[in-house]
Amino acid sequence: MNFDIQDIEKPSRNSPLTITYRPVEDLTPDPRNARTHPKRQIEQLKSAIASFGFTNPILIDEGDALIAGHGRLRAARDI
Repeated sequence: MNFDIQDIEKPSRNSPLTITYRPVEDLTPDPRNARTHPKRQIEQLKSAIASFGFTNPILIDEGDALIAGHGRLRAARDI
């Protein structure tokens, strides 16, 4: 798969981001995610989410593919 930086669309000021609350059961981790999250890190995330809520949201694209937040998703599922 070839990637060309010219193919990236620049965000439009007329298309704001939207926030949608979704059940964690509806979100599917990307199996190609290269990052791993040790149990200790997941425990820290669980503690932070329980104390402060989601201060950094899980990001998905328009096709519901997880972009960022694989560790937060694991932690949220464990809470």
